[in-house]
Amino acid sequence: MIESMIIALREGIEIALVLGILIVYLRKIERPSLVTSVYAGLALALLASIGGAVVLQKLSIDSESLEGFFMLAAAVFVISMIVWMWMTAKKIRREIEARVSNIVESTTSWKSHASILSFTFLMIVREGIETAIFLQAVALSTDAWRSIAGTVIGLSTATVFAVLFI
Repeated sequence: MIESMIIALREGIEIALVLGILIVYLRKIERPSLVTSVYAGLALALLASIGGAVVLQKLSIDSESLEGFFMLAAAVFVISMIVWMWMTAKKIRREIEARVSNIVESTTSWKSHASILSFTFLMIVREGIETAIFLQAVALSTDAWRSIAGTVIGLSTATVFAVLFI
């Protein structure tokens, strides 16, 4: 249970940080109408992530050799995230703000909405699919109900963090 909770909490907080940066910046540049596109991108990313989790579950993977593969894939995700954060942590907010500024300034209104939605979707769906892979790896070695309970607790805590952060 604790493994699922930590995975869901960590990924949820990463999503909350991205959402927070996007929403606060859009309000700062006086483009609050684009916030709805952020939420739409979030909703689509959540649906795609759930779809990815369902596909993983439908594959009915219950072999220990595949558990190792999922753990290896999870390790690759974590290592890539650590390297990415190491290289961009100091400038991530500026980088997101610069991309959003380019989107908002260089496109028409409907293109701005579509671009912000796409940007949000791509930023968040990666975290969602990563979460699905991590949780699939953990689910192979724990009781299903404990894994679900841990995931719900972690996501609920991350949601509270997101609301307070934004």
